[in-house]
Amino acid sequence: MTKKVDNDDLRRLHQWQHKNFRVFSAAVVLIFLGITLPLAIDLPQWFQPLLFLLGFILLVVVVIFQLSAKCPNCGARLGIQVLPILPDQCKSCGLQFPRLHSLDSELDN
Repeated sequence: MTKKVDNDDLRRLHQWQHKNFRVFSAAVVLIFLGITLPLAIDLPQWFQPLLFLLGFILLVVVVIFQLSAKCPNCGARLGIQVLPILPDQCKSCGLQFPRLHSLDSELDN
């Protein structure tokens, strides 16, 4: 018998999703800037590798953070199922993760 996800667990999972998405977006932006900025303006030679390094470090943080979320019902890692967002349901036990009305956009929390 599967349990119903409570509001505290659901809020925690949605906050995990928002934080993970923000760090992932920052990593993509840094890597994009590392590719495009040297083409647009003259920069010191150390600047482009620094942007790539920071982007790579953020991607590593995203992967570690992605693997930290677990299903409150069965303990399966949710980050393996869908990247970098919360899945609609757990693939292992089928527990549904409904969208919170208080967290209805990326700008919340």
